[in-house]
Amino acid sequence: MATTADVVIVGGGVMGCSILYSLVERGITNTVLLEKDALASGSTNRSQAILRMHYSNEVTTRMAWESLKVFREFEQIIGSPSGYVRTGYALIVGKGDRRALEENVAMQRQIGVKTEVVSVEDVTEIAPMLSVKGDEAFAYESESGYANPYLVTTGYARRAREMGAQVILNTPVTNIEVAGGRVTAVVTPEGRIETPI
Repeated sequence: MATTADVVIVGGGVMGCSILYSLVERGITNTVLLEKDALASGSTNRSQAILRMHYSNEVTTRMAWESLKVFREFEQIIGSPSGYVRTGYALIVGKGDRRALEENVAMQRQIGVKTEVVSVEDVTEIAPMLSVKGDEAFAYESESGYANPYLVTTGYARRAREMGAQVILNTPVTNIEVAGGRVTAVVTPEGRIETPI
């Protein structure tokens, strides 16, 4: 195990592994990821991995739209599949929320999201198993779907390793040392790694 690193990441879920990959891609290769168990064994393991863009604020919608592009092109970017499956995503709201839904769809379309307000007939054709009423409002995103959280996590970790990062499993962090308000080291049962971040 390294005794010094430019960055130490605690946690080997999808967030930790994607951060690891992003740092290494930007040239910060003296980076260590510590995971107390196996990759994707925490909350990532319980993720439904839904990929949708219907949010009520522009920032979240933009992040989701850009993320979908990554999941669709994951194999070209990372070298392994994300498990992306295009299923589409339907949102159904009561008539009291119709205006908000329409405003959200208009904002999303300005960003480039392929979404639209659809009719009851459209929804029953798209998802015949749904029971719908005539007073509801509907939006549909044709490119939404889901990915495989395990494949995404391990794909990021594998590619980061290939580019020079270290991924250390079964190694819990027992302490984070701080001096003068700044991180100075991360401590594990296997040893101490000096790091500023």
